[in-house]
Amino acid sequence: MPILSDITTHVLNMLEENPASPLFWTTTEINNICVEAMNEATLLTGEPQARSTAQAVTLNQTFQSMPSGSLALLRMEDQNGSSVQKTSVWDLDRMLPGWQNDTDLSLGALGVIRFWFPFGITKWGIYPKMTSPNPLQVTLSNLAWPVTATRPYTGSENVPFQLEFIEAFNDYGEHVARLKEGGQDFEESQILYSNFLGVMQELSNFAERKDVLRWTRTQGAFSRVTEVRVR
Repeated sequence: MPILSDITTHVLNMLEENPASPLFWTTTEINNICVEAMNEATLLTGEPQARSTAQAVTLNQTFQSMPSGSLALLRMEDQNGSSVQKTSVWDLDRMLPGWQNDTDLSLGALGVIRFWFPFGITKWGIYPKMTSPNPLQVTLSNLAWPVTATRPYTGSENVPFQLEFIEAFNDYGEHVARLKEGGQDFEESQILYSNFLGVMQELSNFAERKDVLRWTRTQGAFSRVTEVRVR
C-alpha cells in the first residue's frame, strides 16, 4: 500500500521541484493538497469502506455514536451476523407514530433491532431502544475518511485506495499546487483537474457496479435530492 509521501514526492517532481528540499512549495503544503485529493475522491466514489469491530449498543438510547473515522454508515449487522434493515426518520414517523417510546421489551423481542437509520454526520439511530441487561454487540460497515491523522501530516500515512486512484491524485496535487503561481500556468493545469474528475467518474461507476446496494435506502448511504417542480 502506498503512503502519502509517495504521492507528495511524485507531485513535487511534476512541479520540477527537488522533493528533498523544495524551494517554491513546501512538503507540508503538498501533503495537505494530496489529503484533500483523497477526501474529494471519497465523496465522489464512496471509497474506502471499512468494517468496524463488534461494538456495544448503548442501552435505553435511540441515538448511537459513529465509529471513529467514519463519514457515513453503509450497513449494520446484529450479534448473529444478520443484516439489519436501514430506514429513515421520515419513514419511522410515517409508519410508526410514537416510535421514540418503543423498546425491545415493550415490543416483546428482547435484544432485537428492527431498523437502523442515519442521523446527521455524528450519530445514527436504532429502533427500538435496547433494554436488555446484556450489552448487544453490532458490527458496522462504513464509508471511512481516508486519512484520520491530524495536521501536520508526516507523510507516513497510508493511502487506502487501489492503484487506479494514484495517478489521479498526482494530477489533482499538481493542479491545486499551481494555483500558488496563478496566471497562465494555473489555467494550463485545468486539464489535470479534468483528468482527475474523469477518473473519479469511471471509478464511481465501477463502485456502483461492484456494490449495487451501496446507495439504496434500505442498505446503503441514501442521499436525499431536492425535488425540482416545473409549473
